[in-house]
Amino acid sequence: MAVDNWTAEEAFAEMMHFGMNRRICFPLIKYESKFPERLKKNADLRGAVVAQR
Repeated sequence: MAVDNWTAEEAFAEMMHFGMNRRICFPLIKYESKFPERLKKNADLRGAVVAQR
């Protein structure tokens, strides 16, 4: 999400496209929904953003 500058929805759609199992990977859903806020607050993560919107 940081490197490609994706929204949580875009990341979730890709995970579903590649067969993510919600029952096994359920923690990822919560993590990805909160990640954009972490990205805003963490300078190290912001430095990873490559793609522009």
